[in-house]
Amino acid sequence: MYSKEDFKRMFAALDESDLIQRGLGPLTQEAREALTQLLAERGLAGHALDLKVAEVRRSLFERSGVTNHCDYCGKSVILQPVRRGAQKFCSQRCSEDSMLSARAATLAPDLVYQHAIAMKFGECPCCHRGGRTIEVRDAYHVVSLIWIYRYSETDQLCCRECGSKANGWAAAVCALTGWWSVLGLFSTPYVIMKNLLAVYRRRDGIEPSPKLLYRAQLDLARKLPALPDAASLGTSAR
Repeated sequence: MYSKEDFKRMFAALDESDLIQRGLGPLTQEAREALTQLLAERGLAGHALDLKVAEVRRSLFERSGVTNHCDYCGKSVILQPVRRGAQKFCSQRCSEDSMLSARAATLAPDLVYQHAIAMKFGECPCCHRGGRTIEVRDAYHVVSLIWIYRYSETDQLCCRECGSKANGWAAAVCALTGWWSVLGLFSTPYVIMKNLLAVYRRRDGIEPSPKLLYRAQLDLARKLPALPDAASLGTSAR
């Protein structure tokens, strides 16, 4: 078991951005304390650290990979990719969500939490009824035909009743389209059961889920006015 001092020695050669990227992933308590102490020794603590974390998060959304994968969701780009600068995306939605995520990374956590609470106890985007608990709810699908097999998960922001309808519809579609391959024959009962369990095990608490917090981030970023990029600032300065 490594101690905090062991982790400090291992992390000492990393720069501030690399330290923060390490801190965004899962770490032991000792490793996290070592990262925090190293950053504090380099003058990054409190508000300065928050600003640096936001900058690193934003750069992660704006970087471009060298493989044939979407720079946002990581899926393989089979057809013509959607490009924005040096970045490539599998769809226009991923391109737009990437821009929103970069802007959302700079939002204060308290502001995001308050917006998520307002969304959770607001009007359902699907049935437009109030007085219901809104959450991001998952549904599961499988389609197969001889050599073709496709499993997918979709989510939508909705109330419990609308989410249950989505799960019921997904289970019915799976029952019709999922059996027609060897893989589908074995997986379809599991996917149908997964949809049914999502209905009966659903318990909505007061706190927003991580998925709802992320939706709240994107929603706030979408409502913010667009910020000028560095090139446009340089042009206006001249």
